[in-house]
Amino acid sequence: MKKKLLVLLSIIAVILCFCSCKKEEKKIYAGSVMVYTTFDENTIKTIKNDFESLYSGVVLDYFYGDIDAIVEKVNMSFMLEIPEADIILIDSEKALQDLKNNSYLSSYVSKEDNKIKDEYKSSKNGAYTAVVDGNNNQYYVAVVSNGLNIENGNLFIDYILSKNAQEMLTPLGFKTVRDDIKE
Repeated sequence: MKKKLLVLLSIIAVILCFCSCKKEEKKIYAGSVMVYTTFDENTIKTIKNDFESLYSGVVLDYFYGDIDAIVEKVNMSFMLEIPEADIILIDSEKALQDLKNNSYLSSYVSKEDNKIKDEYKSSKNGAYTAVVDGNNNQYYVAVVSNGLNIENGNLFIDYILSKNAQEMLTPLGFKTVRDDIKE
């Protein structure tokens, strides 16, 4: 009887040890991400709150301005070699293409890419058309080449293209870019 109990307890101990070792480690996020954007401030504040609650430990800072101010800030940061922005989220394909032609932007293929409708993927300028508003303004999101927080920048792109963010933006007047969300 004692042997059977000892064997049973040993088996239980091994199972418990195996189960406790299999726990998924929660990813720890840290640092910041700086986004230069032409989104209206209420929308970017909503995105900031959602992003920071989802990726606790990462602070989303943003510069809101018109396209000329954003292009000037990116150009200046490259001229002075002082990186500031990690991501641009802008509504000008021409400005995006100019920044890309100056090698100021890097391509990044999001983890969400397989869920994005083909018309919102862009190989010619290395960015995504992240969201489209009711006035047919397209917003492009791209990684800035000299950003200090490239990993968090990539995390932001994954976030803005995620089902969660797209569903949050839809009631704000944006159309989804995802195949798996009905409009």
